[in-house]
Amino acid sequence: MAEEVTTSYQLQVSPVNGNHDAQGPVAKWVRSMWRPCAALIYLFICLFDFVIAPWFIQVEMTSLSEIFTYILQMPSDQQAQALNTLTTPRSWESLTLQGGGLFHIAFGAILGASAWTRGMEKRERAAVEKVAK
Repeated sequence: MAEEVTTSYQLQVSPVNGNHDAQGPVAKWVRSMWRPCAALIYLFICLFDFVIAPWFIQVEMTSLSEIFTYILQMPSDQQAQALNTLTTPRSWESLTLQGGGLFHIAFGAILGASAWTRGMEKRERAAVEKVAK
């Protein structure tokens, strides 16, 4: 016959640094500033992906003297191919639009939901203050 084996585990969770004050200044700062920080991070990612990187790729032109210096050091059978590769203009492919723009959809959902909950928090606070008066 099958015997029933029961074991009980006592799990104790303790903070790593010993400072687990949920009302401390760092915790308050994180609770109040995570929304603006997330929005700024998203802004910087979009600026890089749609402004800075395309500009850098288009502007980064090496001078013809540098190109010819490199090409003259190559074997003669590779020189035409290298010249064609180095002088062909490049274009930037957006990193965040790969995958159908799922990155922007996800960030939009995070920022949209956080803005909506922040609005609800402000409404609640206003209602409580109105009742308290």
